[in-house]
Amino acid sequence: MMEVTVKTLRGSCIISGLSEVLTVAQLQSMLHEQHKGGPLQVPAPAEQRLVYCQEVLPCDAALQQLGVTNGDQLVLLFSRKIRAPPEPQATPAPDAATIRAAITEEARRRGLEHTLREERPAAAGRRTLALPAELLGAADEQLLSLLEQALGGQLLGGLRISGSAHDAGAEEEEEEEEDEIQAPEPSAAHMSQLTDMGFSETIARKALILTRSNIQLALEWLLENSEAPNAANPPTQEQLRHIYGRRRRHRAGTAAAATTAA
Repeated sequence: MMEVTVKTLRGSCIISGLSEVLTVAQLQSMLHEQHKGGPLQVPAPAEQRLVYCQEVLPCDAALQQLGVTNGDQLVLLFSRKIRAPPEPQATPAPDAATIRAAITEEARRRGLEHTLREERPAAAGRRTLALPAELLGAADEQLLSLLEQALGGQLLGGLRISGSAHDAGAEEEEEEEEDEIQAPEPSAAHMSQLTDMGFSETIARKALILTRSNIQLALEWLLENSEAPNAANPPTQEQLRHIYGRRRRHRAGTAAAATTAA
């Protein structure tokens, strides 16, 4: 007979009086029966994964065959239930008549309805609204913002306005530079949980960084990657950008500088 310690993310327990020929599936059933209530809340065997020496134990194998001995420590993970994402709700783009009506309403509100002109034929693949420069001018961006509000926040993709600064070729070019990502340091409590399970500090820290300190996901990452040759390497900038997003600096390009000099 032997005794093992089972650790979970919710706490730990000691299971005594185990036979060496006891299978993993039988141990999972015992854990569920003894700890389905209380702080551990162990789920049904189908939702459990027992880990020993950083490997998931097969359910049909005996503890003795897997090298588990008296006093050993096992890690119990719970399978995560993945919810289906909600159905996307597509919002149709406003047509030309809707856009024209919104602009007309805004011009009427400003008392500039008399400045509206008839629409000119638009080139293929391009929408043009024939509005005088005195109505738009430097207020293009403000008018577009008001127009979006009038249309309920719908984006105006591909909209071009005649008489605007965009048609004059004064749009600034921008160069983008990516800042180096500094990942937040994992908490000492999370680090302690993983190192107590036998993982080194280096790969435990990497697992927490790559999973945004989600301890369950970090454990899963460790089980899949802890033995990889590059497991102890620091996270790359590309990995950090994928997880924490890109941080960019913007600066005016040569076109804007030339316009200012003129």
